[in-house]
Amino acid sequence: MKIVLFNKSTIVAAVLLSLCLFVSCVGPAGSKVSDNSIEPDPIDIEVKYLGIDFYLENSGSMDGYVSKKTEFSDILKGVLYNLETDSINLFYANQNLIPIEKDVKKFIQELTPSNFKSEGGKRESTDIAELLEKIQPNINLNSVTIIASDFIFSPGKGKNATEYLSDQQLEIKRIVKKIIDKGSEMSMMVCRFESKFTGCYYNREDSCIDVKDMDRPFYIWFIGTKRHLITVRNRLYNGKIPIKNVAFYTKENLDSVNWRIKNGQTYSISRSSNHALENLRKNERNGKCEFKISANLSLLVDDEYILNPNNYEVTNNYSVSKIVKESDSYVISLESDKVYKGSVVVSLKSQIPNWIEAYTDHEGIDVKTASDKTYGLSYLLNGVSDAFNQSILVRFNVQIN
Repeated sequence: MKIVLFNKSTIVAAVLLSLCLFVSCVGPAGSKVSDNSIEPDPIDIEVKYLGIDFYLENSGSMDGYVSKKTEFSDILKGVLYNLETDSINLFYANQNLIPIEKDVKKFIQELTPSNFKSEGGKRESTDIAELLEKIQPNINLNSVTIIASDFIFSPGKGKNATEYLSDQQLEIKRIVKKIIDKGSEMSMMVCRFESKFTGCYYNREDSCIDVKDMDRPFYIWFIGTKRHLITVRNRLYNGKIPIKNVAFYTKENLDSVNWRIKNGQTYSISRSSNHALENLRKNERNGKCEFKISANLSLLVDDEYILNPNNYEVTNNYSVSKIVKESDSYVISLESDKVYKGSVVVSLKSQIPNWIEAYTDHEGIDVKTASDKTYGLSYLLNGVSDAFNQSILVRFNVQIN
C-alpha cells in the first residue's frame, strides 16, 4: 500500500480549492450558485430495457392490412428491428393471448390472413378494455410492452354505441390506473400509422364493407417506464419509422427539472439564486421586457411539443415568445409589454393532442367518408389521459425583483 504524506502548504491549498468548488457548485438548481452552468441530466443517456412483449391483434378486422404486401408489415418490422433486444416475446391477441414461437423475421414473413386464422383464438372481435386487462399483469418495470391494432371499438348490432363507448372509456381508465400503480415512472406512447387496406372493414354494427387499397390508420401502443420509452422514442425517430402522429402519457415530477435564468443584456441574475432576476428593463429594439430560461427537459414528450409556445402557460402578464434547443438544454424566451415584478410561474402543459379528435370517427358507419379516421378513438385515448390525470408536465417559478 502506498502512503502519500502532505505538508502544511499542500493541505491549506487543498482546503482553499475545496471551498472554491463548494461555493460555485452548491446544491441543485435553485440554490445559491455563482456560475450559470446546469448539470447534464443522466436520464438523457439511453436506458436499455431487458425485454419486449409484443402483442399483435389479429381479429378479423385486421386481415385487410395483411391481405397483400403493405406498409403495415414494413412498419412492424421496422419497429421490432429498431427496438431489438435479447428477449422478444411475440403474441397474437384477440379474445385470447396466443404465444408465437417464431423469430421476428419469420413472424413478419408470415403475416397473412390465412396465418392469422391458423394461429387460432377467437377472432370474431376484440374488446380493447378486456385485452388490456389480460395484458396488464405481465407489464413490469424492466421491459417494454407493445400492442399493435386498429383499435376500433365495435359494440355490435343493436347496442347503444354512445353508452358502450362511455363504458369503455371508464374501463380503460381503471385498467391504465393499474398499470400506473406498478411504478411512478410508468408511461405510455401512442403512435398513429397508415397502411393500405384491402378487405372487409367492419363498422360499428359489425357489417362488412369491402374496400380496396384504402389508406387506413392503425396504432401501436408502447408501455413502460419513462426512461425506457425515451429510449424507444429516440430509436424509432432515428430509425425513420413513418409515424404520422404521436401522443405521450406520463406523470412528471413538476419541480425536479434542472434550470436557471440565462444571462441577458436587459437584466441581471440575482446573486442569491439563479431562479431570480433583477433590474429588468425594456429592450430598446422592440420595446419588450424579455428574459430567458435555460432548462434540461428530459421529458417523454418530443421536441416538437416542447418547442411549441402554445403548450405553455405563464402567469403575471408574461408569455412565451420562443423556444430553441441548444445542445442538451432548451432556452425558453419570455416577454411582456412592461416590467411586472413578483413571481412568474411558467408551466409546460400536458395537453391532449388535436390530432386525436381530428382523426376520430364519431359515426362508425361509412368508412368511405371517414377513411383516415377511427371509430371511438377519442374515448379510448381520453380514458388513458384520465388515468394519468396530470395537467402540467413541468413548471418554473421565476422571481423578478
